[in-house]
Amino acid sequence: STGATVTVVDGALRAFASSDDRVAFGTQLSGAEFTSDGEERRWDSLYGEERIFAASPILEDARSVWGFVQVSRSTASLRASIQTTWLTLVGAAGLVLAGSALGALVVARQIARPVRALTVATRAVAAGDLALYVQPSGPIETRVLADSFNRMSTQVRETLAQQEAFVANAAHELRSPLASIQLRLEMIETHGQQHPEMVAEYMHKLRGEVGSLQHLTEELLTLSVVADPERSPRERMDLAPLLYEIADQYGPLAQDAALNFTVQVPPHLAPVLANAGQLTMAIRNLDRKSTRLNS
Repeated sequence: STGATVTVVDGALRAFASSDDRVAFGTQLSGAEFTSDGEERRWDSLYGEERIFAASPILEDARSVWGFVQVSRSTASLRASIQTTWLTLVGAAGLVLAGSALGALVVARQIARPVRALTVATRAVAAGDLALYVQPSGPIETRVLADSFNRMSTQVRETLAQQEAFVANAAHELRSPLASIQLRLEMIETHGQQHPEMVAEYMHKLRGEVGSLQHLTEELLTLSVVADPERSPRERMDLAPLLYEIADQYGPLAQDAALNFTVQVPPHLAPVLANAGQLTMAIRNLDRKSTRLNS
C-alpha cells in the first residue's frame, strides 16, 4: 500500500525473498549490512534511482545474526508526496486567506454603510435639519451608535422647543406690565399737572409694577424648571390678593381699550397650596390666549 519493497537477505547479503520480482533469489545486495535498527538514503543501481533504506537484523540467538529484513522506497515518490502535501497546505492557506479577506470585506461594508449614514445625518443636523432620523442597522456597535444619535437629535429638538417656548413666555410676561407702565406714564404726562393726587397714586402703583417686573424677571430665569417641585416650592396662600394685584396691572390696558374691567371675587378666599409666581404666569397666559382668539 505504500509502494515500498521488502527484501529478506541472509548473513552474506544474498536475497532470500523479496516483494519485487526483479530481485531474484540469491542476488547479492549491498546496503543491508545493519547490525541494529537504522536507515540510510543512497543510489540503487537495480532501480536506477535514489531510494531510502531501512533494515532490521534477524537474530538466531543473542549473538548470531542470520540475516536482515530490508525495506526500501523511492525518494522521488516521497518528494512528490511531500510536494503534494505542501501544495495542499498552501492551497488551503490561500483559500482560508481569501475567505478571510472576503469576510473582512463584507463586515467592513456592513460597518461602513451605517457609519456613512450617520455621517450624512450628522452633517444634516449641523446644517439645521433636526427632524432627521437614522435607521439602526449593521453590527450591534453601529446600532447602538445610531440609537444614541437619534436620542441626541430628539433631545436637541426638545431643548430648542423649550427655548422657543421660554422666549414666547418671556415676551408675553413682559409685555403686559410694560404696557401698563407706559400707559400710566402717559396719563401722568397728560393729566399730572391738573390732578396731583392721580400722580401720587400712579407713582405708587408704578413702583409696585417695577417690583413686579423684577420678580417676574427672576421667575423667567427659572421657567425651564417650573415643573421641578424642589425649585418651585408651594405654600398656603390666599388667591384673592393675588387676583386683585393682577387686575390692578391690567387696569390701564382695559381702560386704554375702553373696557370695563372688574374683579368679582370676595376680599378673601379659602387658602390653597400653590406657587404664586406660577399662578400669575398661568393667569397672564389666559390673557395671551384671549388676545390670539380676538386677533
